[in-house]
Amino acid sequence: MSINESITRADAISVVTRYILMRPVFEALFESYDFAAANPLARALDALRKDCGECGLKNEARDLESLY
Repeated sequence: MSINESITRADAISVVTRYILMRPVFEALFESYDFAAANPLARALDALRKDCGECGLKNEARDLESLY
């Protein structure tokens, strides 16, 4: 089931990937504002990010920390 039939699997993967990569940037720029709490899509993506973290995503993203 999809809310918007025009969204492809590749589109969804792209959105999730961008969210996971950009969250540390947003946290650094807006450290006093919890943007995920204010946005339903961000809350859903954050839950997904946490689920991915349980699968070892943090180890995969470790090399990117110096870029942030």
